[in-house]
Amino acid sequence: MQACNLVYPYFENPEMLKRQVENWNSYSEEVYEAIRIILVDDNSTKEARPIFEQCRAPKALLRFMEPALWTMHEARNLGALGGASSWPGRWL
Repeated sequence: MQACNLVYPYFENPEMLKRQVENWNSYSEEVYEAIRIILVDDNSTKEARPIFEQCRAPKALLRFMEPALWTMHEARNLGALGGASSWPGRWL
């Protein structure tokens, strides 16, 4: 199985994130060995950290500290940069 970084932007949707964490937690150990989940919180008032900490998959949380327009695109780029620098040589 090819190693992969999954970049997942998040903004103000805790119920969706809870559902996604449940999904990630259902993955097998074999999948956990191949993936890293990079969640980018786009300066939400409903922070992702408390929910994301429940995720059992290998993970990293990045967060924009200042609000800005159109940062959902920057969130993907930040996740890609974080993944490439922390876990190089993986699919994105």
